Amino acid sequence: MKKLLSILSAGILAAGIFVTPALALEIAGGEEFTLAEGQTYDDNLIVGGGVVDIEGVVNGDLIAGGGYITITGTIDGDVLVGGGRVELEEGSKITGDLKMMGGMLELDGTVEEDVTVYAGQIDISGTVKSLSADVGQAKLSGKITEDADIRAGMLSVEEGAEVGANLIYA
Repeated sequence: MKKLLSILSAGILAAGIFVTPALALEIAGGEEFTLAEGQTYDDNLIVGGGVVDIEGVVNGDLIAGGGYITITGTIDGDVLVGGGRVELEEGSKITGDLKMMGGMLELDGTVEEDVTVYAGQIDISGTVKSLSADVGQAKLSGKITEDADIRAGMLSVEEGAEVGANLIYA
């Protein structure tokens, strides 16, 4: 058994040594992180902090963790976020998928692909392709162009909300 674990460990270590240089990314953190408006980051970006603001453009995937995460810019890729409060402001755009886990998601921007959320509360007033949510409270007032699958303690569908295909609520 020890020999097997040693072989597996050596294999994982070797894979990490040879694969890691092929990964392109930036890792940043601290009390606050800001990618300012007008700035462009041409790579995958991993950030963490008490406050994370993405005002510029990320040409790659974004992984972010923090107490308060705000995206007002454009992410040309997928986004994976975990935070106390995550806001995608009006005018923000994610060209890939959004996966979020945390306390509150407020989505006023656009997500061109799928949104998956595990949170206490969501407020979708922007536009998304599809939504899968497991939340305490959900409020829909925006546009979901395909399916919405929502497991929530409470669902509020506001006037003007649109779901292009099926709305499944449990």
